Amino acid sequence: MVDEMDWKAAMSSEVFRNYVVNELKREELEKLSHAEVLDNEMSEMENILNAMDNFENEIHKHPALLQKFKEAKAFLMRNPDAHGNVDPNFVKGIMMLKLEDK
Repeated sequence: MVDEMDWKAAMSSEVFRNYVVNELKREELEKLSHAEVLDNEMSEMENILNAMDNFENEIHKHPALLQKFKEAKAFLMRNPDAHGNVDPNFVKGIMMLKLEDK
């Protein structure tokens, strides 16, 4: 049996707290129906796509910023070896941006 001191010690561990949080999330997901899981994933995807659209719109509002993103994208397209020098998610994000004139 876990006494109060053991529980306090365990809860002071960030790794253990993360484990508990993830286990609680996993248990909650198991309770959801398959359709609910798909709905949640679709909603999350819509939020991500909306954020990406908003980001693109903000870039297009600022010509200097738009130019810098165009230059960065062109550089990364011409120099695939440079991809290893930056975060792969940054490269993916730049490549996904629609930078042509609207």
